[in-house]
Amino acid sequence: MASFFLNLTPAKTNATSLSWLYLFMAVVFLLLGGLGLMREYDAGARDFTSFALPLIQVAIALAYFFIAWKKSRPVGKQYVQVTEEQLELKLEANQDALVLPWSSISLLRVQQNKLMYRLVSGQGGEVDLESLPEEHEEAVRDALRTAGKQKGVSL
Repeated sequence: MASFFLNLTPAKTNATSLSWLYLFMAVVFLLLGGLGLMREYDAGARDFTSFALPLIQVAIALAYFFIAWKKSRPVGKQYVQVTEEQLELKLEANQDALVLPWSSISLLRVQQNKLMYRLVSGQGGEVDLESLPEEHEEAVRDALRTAGKQKGVSL
């Protein structure tokens, strides 16, 4: 089954290019800090002030690595993600994402304005799809229907 991800939040920047820039900066600061630490150690410096600047550079490198990792993750404020393992919906920015593993879904019905599901445990629920942007409504419904049929949980 092909994975489906749709970020419903309009992109303000090109996150992939920006994450590569942060990754590059992380490598630069890591090299500078690492070389500085090695130079100070080889010079026989034993006081903390000699190691302060290289340690700060290594800390900046770690911060850049963290930012690059966060920017490269395919998660927006509002998104729909269908993978081999689960269905994940976050249609409102102020709500938590609804994560439904395919192994726990016994019924999935996609209607015009809502998604109804029933879990293996007997619990059920529905998700209002009216908050989807109009240009993405049909693509999301089709992806949910196709994934449900492939997983054998759709009617």
